[in-house]
Amino acid sequence: MEVAFDPADFEPYRKEGSAVCEGTAFLRMRYRIQPAWEEEVVLTPANAYSAELIEANRESPARIENLDPRLEEYQRRTRTDRFGRFRFDRLP
Repeated sequence: MEVAFDPADFEPYRKEGSAVCEGTAFLRMRYRIQPAWEEEVVLTPANAYSAELIEANRESPARIENLDPRLEEYQRRTRTDRFGRFRFDRLP
């Protein structure tokens, strides 16, 4: 990672709010697309650090080196249901 982790960029995402993010996740399985059943969904705050992380993952999905462990404090996690649906509540 070239962009430095700056806690100030993540701080607004620490608090709870009234926003909701929901959707449906799918997996491509050889010749078909199916709902992602009981898969983990990770919501990461949008800023320069996370943008670099996402781009690096797109280029090479292997483990990214130098990932700051403090990132986990600001991520939210949930699991999909059997239809691939997920929901995050109380977002700022």
